[in-house]
Amino acid sequence: MTEKEYFTLGCTALLDAVGGAIHHIGNIHKYARREDVPEKTMFIITTDGYENASRRYDYETVRHMIQRQKEKYGWEFLFLGANIDAAKEAARFGIGADRAVNYKCDEAGTALNYEVISEAVCSVRAARPLGADWKRRIDEDVQKTWEIMNMYGAILGDIVGSPYEFDCNNYKGKDFPLFSQRSEFTDDTVMTLAVARTLLDTRGQDDITIKAALVREMQRLGRAYPDKGYGARFNQWLYEDNPQPYRSYGNGSAMRVSPAAWLAESIQEALHLAQLTAEVTHDHPEGIKGAQAVAAAIFLARTGHSKVEIKVYVECKFGYDLSRTCDEIRPTYHHVESCRETVPQAIAAFLESTDFEDALRTAVSLGGDSDTLAAITGSIAEASYGVPENLKPECRKRLTPDLEEILQACENMILQR
Repeated sequence: MTEKEYFTLGCTALLDAVGGAIHHIGNIHKYARREDVPEKTMFIITTDGYENASRRYDYETVRHMIQRQKEKYGWEFLFLGANIDAAKEAARFGIGADRAVNYKCDEAGTALNYEVISEAVCSVRAARPLGADWKRRIDEDVQKTWEIMNMYGAILGDIVGSPYEFDCNNYKGKDFPLFSQRSEFTDDTVMTLAVARTLLDTRGQDDITIKAALVREMQRLGRAYPDKGYGARFNQWLYEDNPQPYRSYGNGSAMRVSPAAWLAESIQEALHLAQLTAEVTHDHPEGIKGAQAVAAAIFLARTGHSKVEIKVYVECKFGYDLSRTCDEIRPTYHHVESCRETVPQAIAAFLESTDFEDALRTAVSLGGDSDTLAAITGSIAEASYGVPENLKPECRKRLTPDLEEILQACENMILQR
């Protein structure tokens, strides 16, 4: 049996699992001999998603059960969550923030969970108090995610794809020079950096403030770099005194969204931030969906999910057909700028790739809107593979000093988080 035959979907009956386990263990203790009942009971909850499928238990019931076990029997509850706001979700169970932690849902992060919990169990068994620093190593592991976050994937995809944009320039093969004299950044890079800077500057602020800041920064940077291939309607929006969204379903919302996925602490936050970055211009449902699908793919990739899991999630959540291979897409694919006809193809290129460079080459080989296609594919590939160090100087030297400064400033702000 392989990943093609067996894979998980998005159902998390967390309340039923917790409530059922408390009830079961409580009964074991109730009917056990007194000398067989442990002095200390640790109950560990580990989940990589929010509750969405329970039928027997609800939050209020489980919260009362946990409170009773803590107060009457001295049980210790720990909550480990990935792809969610662990502290906030733990609070709904009646578990304090000092007993909750976010973890990275990858092989190393999961292994670290077991190590940390083993240490916590040993501490409790030795009658030592479980201090607030029990989760320090997991917190440090998660913090490393911020240290590698950048927008190289999207920007390199944009630069590599730029010479091959439009049907007249398409090259439907992988054996092309990765960089040439015609390799340059376009609107995809400018808007990605505008979104990145805005989301970092407005972290924790309300939606209205974030969207207003997005408009200001996108207009400021767009006006500073005109003639970079903006669509006609977007170019008009850049210079409006009172810019409003214009129901676009173009792929511009998807090509600039990668910072939302890197800055999010849960997939729900990634989807929400993606919606905000889209809505300032691309408020058509298809425009929002395209941005969210890309953000979801990036978030899932950077948190250790497999390509099969990413494919299943995108297909189920957004209804995109990812069944076609790149060989099936390539012969008839042409320049088109809608999310519906760009995002699935870009994700397909990532799914078939073997490494970061191969992802860019595969995306470009499909043809069509090559720079945007490769920018989207590159942003997902970066989250999955990382970016080879030798490609980063090629990226930076093709940016203006101002844009390189923004890229560096974004990296510095992330390192300070």
